[in-house]
Amino acid sequence: MGKKFSAGEKASIVMEGLSEKIKLTQLCNKYQISKTQYYRWKKKFINGGIENLKDCRKSENNITKQLERLNTTNEKLHIVVELLKEKYSTGELRRIVAKLTEEGFSVSEALECLGMNKSTYYYQKIRI
Repeated sequence: MGKKFSAGEKASIVMEGLSEKIKLTQLCNKYQISKTQYYRWKKKFINGGIENLKDCRKSENNITKQLERLNTTNEKLHIVVELLKEKYSTGELRRIVAKLTEEGFSVSEALECLGMNKSTYYYQKIRI
């Protein structure tokens, strides 16, 4: 794995590249980065300055944003599940459970996602 650069170091490298006093290939070799990495940093720097170059993958702010996205996704999925329960018959929901199990869900997980009781899922009408 390569060297970890601070936001300030990244900004300096981008500025050095923008000055055009050195060829991009030489600049990338000097700092042992790829051209692709340089262009990513350049784009981030132009779009948001030095703040945008900070590595925020592990920051609390990033974790908060991820949680917000997950909560939003969860709320949307809950709405979809409620619509599925209203629209589909028990037999159709059983087929959805079968499809989910093919995709790697356990039966219990699929039933929970669809809000379907185990007794409803396993119930078989007795034919006379």
